[in-house]
Amino acid sequence: MLPAFRLGMLQQMTEVGFSSVSALCYYSREYGYLGGEQIQFLAEK
Repeated sequence: MLPAFRLGMLQQMTEVGFSSVSALCYYSREYGYLGGEQIQFLAEK
């Protein structure tokens, strides 16, 4: 689950004109993505 400030950022990105916004959260010991959740933000204009 994303903290509130990150969810607010996604809403702000929509408000300034991005047509599609999302956040991907992932973790994998097998692939070496360690240290808690990794987050990628994606946006399309």
